[in-house]
Amino acid sequence: MKKAGALLISILILIVLFHSVIYVVNNFIAMGMERQLRNCQLPPESKMIESASVAGKVLGGGNGMQWYGILLIRSDMSEEELLQWYKSHMNPAENEEIYVIRQEGPEMFEYGEWRFHSYPDDGPCYQIQLFRNLAVGTESSIWESLLNHDLRGH
Repeated sequence: MKKAGALLISILILIVLFHSVIYVVNNFIAMGMERQLRNCQLPPESKMIESASVAGKVLGGGNGMQWYGILLIRSDMSEEELLQWYKSHMNPAENEEIYVIRQEGPEMFEYGEWRFHSYPDDGPCYQIQLFRNLAVGTESSIWESLLNHDLRGH
């Protein structure tokens, strides 16, 4: 009976450890994407206000992880000009995309709890996103399948 109890406790510890490691790895991926954006030269006459990283299911239906590196910048350039700037000054991975969104308030996304803490009240601001999506069932490796076991992606 003691062996069965010890085995059960060991299995529970392994499950918790597995999910904890996947959680940390997914956060690390998102922080790396944020670092890529921060390391990119800012467009002329632009100022970075804040940066963030987000890992989890933020938009869309279905299951799967999404990772974001995000910059909040103030710039007099248009969305299209900023997008062209970042596309020409960054080298995103094949499965990553860059988006530029005019920022109208402190909320990072339409849904969810993520907010900018330093959102200014004046001037045009833009959210620059480096985005990666991994839908369940589209994984190309065992490693990617493991990353989708993060409960935030469901």
